[in-house]
Amino acid sequence: MSNAFNAAAANNNKPAQEILDRSLLRAAEFGESGKITGLIRRGANKNARHTNGDTPLIIAAREGHGAAVQLLLKRGAEASLRNHQGESAADASRGDPAILAQTRRSADPKPMGFCRKLPAMRSCSRVEPMLVMPIR
Repeated sequence: MSNAFNAAAANNNKPAQEILDRSLLRAAEFGESGKITGLIRRGANKNARHTNGDTPLIIAAREGHGAAVQLLLKRGAEASLRNHQGESAADASRGDPAILAQTRRSADPKPMGFCRKLPAMRSCSRVEPMLVMPIR
């Protein structure tokens, strides 16, 4: 990877976007959180796409790297994106409860349950539970 960065550095010390994005995809595959942070700081696209449409988040979820998934979500990766096979990060998690919860929560910020059943109630939030008074 350093040779690629050295070659790109000859061009105004700015690594090519493609090199950064490929490096981020690779770091996500191996769950290298430190590298992920550094690459995003350098300008890597957190929603970069592999040739099959996988994003770093989908790759990290598939490989079971919970810390990398959490980091990518914290840095703004889109959990709702899907690859060419229609698979999201939640789908790729293969049922890992921790990763599944993180990706689903990020892909659908609206609370599950009561608020979803009543579409007219748009002000529901996770922080402020609704109180329902019985009719007498």
